[in-house]
Formats: sequence, C-alpha cells, structure tokens
Amino acid sequence: LRRFPTKGDNFGITIPKGSRYESSLQPNNYNSALNKPNSQIHLCHHRLRGSVMSIVKTIAQLKIQVVDDDEFMLHLVTMMLERLGAKDIESFSNGKSALEVIDSGKDYDILLLDLNMPTMDGIEVMRNLTAREFKGGIVLFSGEDSRILKTAESLASAHNLNVLGSLTK
Repeated sequence: LRRFPTKGDNFGITIPKGSRYESSLQPNNYNSALNKPNSQIHLCHHRLRGSVMSIVKTIAQLKIQVVDDDEFMLHLVTMMLERLGAKDIESFSNGKSALEVIDSGKDYDILLLDLNMPTMDGIEVMRNLTAREFKGGIVLFSGEDSRILKTAESLASAHNLNVLGSLTK
C-alpha cells in the first residue's frame, strides 16, 4: 500500500492470464490512472509472454475477505478498509468459515489473513487456497515475529499464491 497525499492510495495485485479480469485488461494504462484523484487500486503489473498488462479498479470495486480470530482486529481492519472506500468486505473469525464461503463460489480480490488462529491457522488456510487455485491477492498479518511472517510469505509464494505482503500487528 502506497499513500500519495494528493493522488490517493495504490495497492498492487497480480492478475494471472485467464482470470475473470482478463477481458478488462488494458496494456500500459496504469501510469495515467495513478495520477487521478480518488483511492485507486493498481491490480496488475504482470508480465505475460513479454507484454505488461494492467487493470485499475477503485477500492470500492474490490471484494475483500478478512480472516482473524480476534474480534477487535476484525473490526479495526474492516473500519480501516471502509475509511479507504472499500464497500464489499466480509469478515470471518476462522479459516474454515472463510474457505466455506470461497467453496460456495464467492470470489475475492484480496484476502487479509491472520497466521495464528485456532481451528485452522493461516498456513492451513493457504494450503487449502493452493488446492482451490485461489487467484486473489493475499496479505498476511500476525502478532508473531516478522521472520515468521516472511517465512509464511515465502511458503505461500512457493505454492503460487499471490502474496501482496505482510503486516505485523
């Protein structure tokens, strides 16, 4: 997430070829979009067969899932996303419930995922997301040491999950 005081917030997500956004991709259009006011989301910087393709969506158009067992964190993250302009946010207190909704056919652009949860931890959720070929972006967050976050980030990337980054609580 990058903040530009007069230009809004920018957030990068890789959109793989064959995704539901492919028909909306416009080559090299993101630079002009980043100079527009409003909170804008840069959704692709992905090299496909030698060409760079991009799509820009506002944060209000994103479908976001937040998964954390701490009710306070769920409320805080949801409130922060709403302040940024997000409208389609769903919160879950455990990974099992979050995966059930994904299994029902709901697609998410971004999943914010806590690593340390009872029932099903974030690592297990990521393993399940890999099996489901989840195409959205993932932001990991945890109260654990930053080295653990970086290790989890590397593990997810190694399993072809689109990790946008990690945040410490």
